Amino acid sequence: SSSPSFTFTTATDFEFAIANSTLAATTTFTLTTATNMTMLLTSSSFDKIRLLPTTMKYTSAILQNCNMSTFFTSGTYSLNSTLQLDQCNVINTVSTITTAFMNSATFRDSLLEIRRTTIDTNGIFAFFNNAHVYAGGIHRLVDNFIRTTYTGRITTGYEPKQAAIGYYYANYVYTNAALEMSNNEVSVGSNYSFGLYVRPNTGRVIHDGLNRYTNGHIYVYHLASADNNHFILNQSTMLQSVSLLCNAAVSVTYLNSTVGLYNSDAKSVYVGVGKADNLTIDSSDMTVGAFTVSATAAVDLVSVNVRRMSGDTTTWNFASTANALSGSITDGIMSKLIAITVVGYTDGGTIINRTNAGRIAVGGIFNAGSSLQVDQCNVINTVSTITTAFMNSATFRDSLLEIRRTTIDTNGIFAFFNNAHVYAGGIHRLVDNFIRTTYTGRITTGYEPKQAAIGYYYANYVYTNAALEMSNNEVSVGSNYSFGLYVRPNTRAPQQWTYHPRWPEPIHQRAHLRVPHDQRWTCHPRWPEPLHQRAHLRVPLGQRR
Repeated sequence: SSSPSFTFTTATDFEFAIANSTLAATTTFTLTTATNMTMLLTSSSFDKIRLLPTTMKYTSAILQNCNMSTFFTSGTYSLNSTLQLDQCNVINTVSTITTAFMNSATFRDSLLEIRRTTIDTNGIFAFFNNAHVYAGGIHRLVDNFIRTTYTGRITTGYEPKQAAIGYYYANYVYTNAALEMSNNEVSVGSNYSFGLYVRPNTGRVIHDGLNRYTNGHIYVYHLASADNNHFILNQSTMLQSVSLLCNAAVSVTYLNSTVGLYNSDAKSVYVGVGKADNLTIDSSDMTVGAFTVSATAAVDLVSVNVRRMSGDTTTWNFASTANALSGSITDGIMSKLIAITVVGYTDGGTIINRTNAGRIAVGGIFNAGSSLQVDQCNVINTVSTITTAFMNSATFRDSLLEIRRTTIDTNGIFAFFNNAHVYAGGIHRLVDNFIRTTYTGRITTGYEPKQAAIGYYYANYVYTNAALEMSNNEVSVGSNYSFGLYVRPNTRAPQQWTYHPRWPEPIHQRAHLRVPHDQRWTCHPRWPEPLHQRAHLRVPLGQRR
C-alpha cells in the first residue's frame, strides 16, 4: 500500500500484531478508544510510523526489533498505558526532516520507555518532546544511542533550537512525574546543539552516571520547587556548557537532591538554586573552564565538595543565609581565581586544601560557628595588573579565617589584603606561611596601606575580643616603600592572646616568647592542633607566674 493505515475506533480486550513485515510508506495507527489493548510490532521495517491514540487505557504499544526512518506519536496516554521501543533503529538521513523521534503525546499515569535503541539523524533533533508529562507519567530512556550530526546553527524559534534530546521549554514534567535516563550514549555534531535540554516543572529528573555525552550543552532547569532529584554527569567530553539549576525565586526550594560531576570536561559548569535544603554537590576529576555554584535565597544543610578539579575559575556565591554549609576544594588547580562569597554563614566550614590558584577572593559575612580554612595551598599571581593575590572582603564575627602552610606570592602590590571588619569573637590566623610581593614600584595615591605583603585596610578594624594571630610566617616585599605588615586594630584585646572558646588554639611557646611551662591549653576537637612543643623552642622549665 502507498499509505497503510490501521484504525481502531473502539478496541477492548484486543490484540493486534505485525511481524516480519516490510511497509515501505508512512504507516499510521489510529486508536480512537483503546482499553486493555495490545499492539505489537516486531522484526519489521517501516518507512515512517505515526501512532495517534485519542484515548488509551490499560493499553500497550510495543515495538521490538523494528527499523524506521522516523517515529511520530500524539494524543493521550493514560491509566497504565505504555509506549515501548526496544532494540529498534530510528535512522533519518533526510536533512529536511527536522526530527527523527517526535513525541507530541501527553503521558499521565503512563510510561514512555525507549531501550537499546538507536535514534540517529542529520536533522536538528534526534528525540524531541512537545507535550506535557503529568502526574504518574514517566519518560524512561535506557541503553540507547542518540545522535544528531547536524553541524549548523539555528538562530530563530523557541528553545531548544537544536538537540539530541530536547524537551520543548513550555511542555513540562510535572509533580509526581519523572524523566529517567541511564546508560545512554548521546552525541551532537554542533557546538550550538544541546545533548540534553529539559525544563521540568516540579517533576523529578533521575540521571545516573552511566550516561555519556560528546560535545554540545546540557541544560536542566526546574521551574518550581522540586525534590529527590538525582543528576550525575560522568565520562563526558568536549562539552560546551553544563547548566543544572532551579528557579532562583526565594519561594522555590530544591530539596533532598544530589548533583554529581565526575571524569568529564566542559568549558563551563553552572549549578544554581533559589532555596536549597539537604542538597549535595559533589565533584571529582573534572576539567572545567569556569565552575560556578550559586544560591539566591537561604540554604540549609548544603554540601559542596570539589576534588581534583582543574580549570580557570571556581566561584561560589551564596547570596543569602547559609546554615550548616559544608564546603571543600581539594587537590585542585584554578589558574585564575577561586571566589567564595557567603552572606550570613553560620555553623559550617569551608576548606581549601592542597590547591593551586592564581588568586583567592572571599566576601560576605561569616557568623557564629563558621570558618574558612586554607591549608597547604599555593596562591601565585603572575599578572601584574591584578593588584591582590588573596583578597578578603568578608566580615568575621565569632568565626575563623585561618591560613596555614600556604604560599601567597604575587608581583602585584598586595599579597594578602583585608578589606573588612573582624568583629568580636572573630579570628584571623596566619601560621607557617610564605607571603611575598615582588612589586618594586611605589604607589603614591590612595588610602593606607598603599602596598603591602600583609595589609589591613586602615578603616576596617580588628575590634574588641577579636584577634589577628600570626606565627612562623616568612614575609617579604620587593620595594622599600611596601609594608611587610600593616594593621590598625580598633581596640586592644584584654590580654596578649585572645582565644575564643570555639577556636582555642593559642599562638604561644615560640622561641622568642617566654611562656610558663605549667600553663595549660585546651583544644576544641574541631581545630585541635596546638602550636606548641616545637623542637626549636626554648621554654624555661622552672618558670612560674
